[in-house]
Amino acid sequence: DRARGAGRGAGAGAARIARTNAIPRHIILVKQMAARSDQWYDEIEGKQSLLAKQLDALQQHLGAPAADAEEVDQPLAEYARNFYLTILLCVFVSVGMVGSALFSPMGFYSNSMQVICYAWPVCWTALFGLIFGTLDSSEAGRRAIQVLRVHASCQIITEFLAFWSVKRYEEAVLQIFAQGVNAVCYPWLCRLMVELLRKRGGLASQAEHYTNRLLKVAGLQILIAVGAAAMGVDGRRTSDRFFAAVTFSISLYVAWFYLVAIFDVCAVESRAAAKLRLTCLQTAALISTGLHILSGLAGYVLAGQKSPNPRASFLVLYAMMLTYYVSLLFVGRLVWKA
Repeated sequence: DRARGAGRGAGAGAARIARTNAIPRHIILVKQMAARSDQWYDEIEGKQSLLAKQLDALQQHLGAPAADAEEVDQPLAEYARNFYLTILLCVFVSVGMVGSALFSPMGFYSNSMQVICYAWPVCWTALFGLIFGTLDSSEAGRRAIQVLRVHASCQIITEFLAFWSVKRYEEAVLQIFAQGVNAVCYPWLCRLMVELLRKRGGLASQAEHYTNRLLKVAGLQILIAVGAAAMGVDGRRTSDRFFAAVTFSISLYVAWFYLVAIFDVCAVESRAAAKLRLTCLQTAALISTGLHILSGLAGYVLAGQKSPNPRASFLVLYAMMLTYYVSLLFVGRLVWKA
């Protein structure tokens, strides 16, 4: 019996070996490859899931919206404090300039006027921050442009009175036209730029990006004002240094605004600019903006002197104004085409 059982086991084993040998080898290879493919697919899916989680975490860290996140239009109340602070600053500067022009014996050359006017460029930086920092709120953006229009319109009066108070009558009349152009062009140009930027999505990250950049500009403007005032404020004797410092401070926010319009809004490639492969309009906009920056830097050089040359200070101020309006013409046309 023991021998018969061993014979039967040996026969079964031989039968299994025979059946295995009967299966074609290519079928075995196909089954092995299919099993390995399933294993590879599982590994790839796991890696894709891990990569997606890491990408979402990186986007949240950088402030960018996730791929499946929806754009949320923020309410106006979200930026109420920003509006209050900006309007308060603009009212303080405008009322201070009018008061100094009307009631101070030295008018535009008075110490109070000089101290207040150091904050004048910061007002414009704050207004641009309010406009571009609220890209994720259509209502806040619309109201910010309205605030800009009101402030620019008020400057027609304040600038006229400031120059008229020191008997610079021709410049006072010129300021009516200059500030009038600002009151018309700035709101229009800002509206076009905001519309183009909002179409690209990522509004929250864009708003944060422009807010951070304008905070740096405002910080530099405050540093310039403090440095110039620390050298002394003494009426007519320091007015030339005051004009030079304000010239440089104005050129900072204007240059920032124009460069955003050229490179961010109009999508002019910096690499193409480096290779001088631009259209005539793009080249004109960049050259005029560059000249505006150079005029501001000339004001910075004069602002560092104890007693700058009055004629040089006058020329630098109006060179800045000339390049400012020439740049406005080309940049405005470029944004309009975009």
